[in-house]
Amino acid sequence: MLLEFVWLPNLRTLWLASFRLVDENSIPRILQVFSSLEHLVLILQSLNENENESQSEGVQVESLCFSIPSLKWFELCSDEQEFNVVVKAENLVNFVCDLEGLHKVTLDALNLKSLTVMGDVLQVHITKSLFSIEEAVIEAELCFYLTSVCDLVLRSQYVFFFFCFLAGC
Repeated sequence: MLLEFVWLPNLRTLWLASFRLVDENSIPRILQVFSSLEHLVLILQSLNENENESQSEGVQVESLCFSIPSLKWFELCSDEQEFNVVVKAENLVNFVCDLEGLHKVTLDALNLKSLTVMGDVLQVHITKSLFSIEEAVIEAELCFYLTSVCDLVLRSQYVFFFFCFLAGC
């Protein structure tokens, strides 16, 4: 994608389907040309088995981090095995993620009204209190990939604190 020739400051909705992360700056590099973006749907695709192994060498993205003040709706779907997601969007109202693998999600969204977390999510961290939240759908396997009893206790404790945080305890 030749982004140096693209400038779409009035674009409000962007769908990126079958998108591949080639490095940790893939998404921030793309999003910098969309200064008014309000709705982002990002469907990530991993390298499949049929692709040349040389193409997949060196493609190890550990985190997807970005900040978009204008963003109101963000939907993320991925079958990548493991990476962290960090989203800072002060006007974000709706966040949906459907992930497979070991993912940690961090949200900094003061005005969040709807939170949907599905799939395999190891951890969800919300940096602001969520008194504004009106709807939460959690269909995530928060207690998967356990390796010991200690792991079970720690994960159960984390799940308890997460739900207390959602309830405003």
